[in-house]
Amino acid sequence: MEKPLKPTMRQRKTRYDKGSIKATDRDVLLLTWIAEQYAVRLDHVGDLICQHPGPGADPDGVSISAVRQVVARWQKAGWVGYQQMLAGEPPWVWLTREGLAAYGLTQFKAAPPAISRLRHLYAINEVRLNLQFEEDSNTWISERTIRAGIYHLPQTEEETRHIPDAILQTDDGEFVIEVELTQKKPDELYKKMYALIHAWDNDRFHYRYAGICYYTPDPRIAKALEAAREAHAKHKTGKRAELVEIGLLDFGKHS
Repeated sequence: MEKPLKPTMRQRKTRYDKGSIKATDRDVLLLTWIAEQYAVRLDHVGDLICQHPGPGADPDGVSISAVRQVVARWQKAGWVGYQQMLAGEPPWVWLTREGLAAYGLTQFKAAPPAISRLRHLYAINEVRLNLQFEEDSNTWISERTIRAGIYHLPQTEEETRHIPDAILQTDDGEFVIEVELTQKKPDELYKKMYALIHAWDNDRFHYRYAGICYYTPDPRIAKALEAAREAHAKHKTGKRAELVEIGLLDFGKHS
């Protein structure tokens, strides 16, 4: 009677990475996007997934349960933190130290978003999603990317040195993106706008920005910005005030 064959070492060997989560191209895109923005609220993660659907995705959109499954997978891999920060609102997602290391983004510091910044983060994420929905071939340079030294602003004079909320690189030049959520004093608005209008690129010897785009959800703030623009129009270099565009932020427009 023949003895049954014993399994070979090759047959018994277990892969060292069995059960580990493998990153996909979409993971790279979405998690890099989230890292660049500091953090992203769950509903915006859903909008982002809709703009970059995976294989077999429902053409009618993605359910919130499906979004939670994606985030749960990222959590299991140790790539993201996930927490409700404000009562009655969806949770936020951000990259952990392990996630930043995994995706080559160690220039960023791993930390949950500050509660005081959540409104502003949500608004600037909304702007990026809207602009991305309209035209996805442009390149978005986030404030976090600039502050981390991944993207360097050119040397400018002190009075025109300002880190914007974002820069949008297009075929027509670079456009500043600014979100205003709180009413500021007229002098403060004027000085900030001056810095952007007159930002000078000492390396190329010309004005830095092709346009300055302000976004606000508040019509009163929009009027204050219009007043600041009109004040600049009276300046000797008032022609450049025409570069300032002011738009009302319509939350959910991209969905």
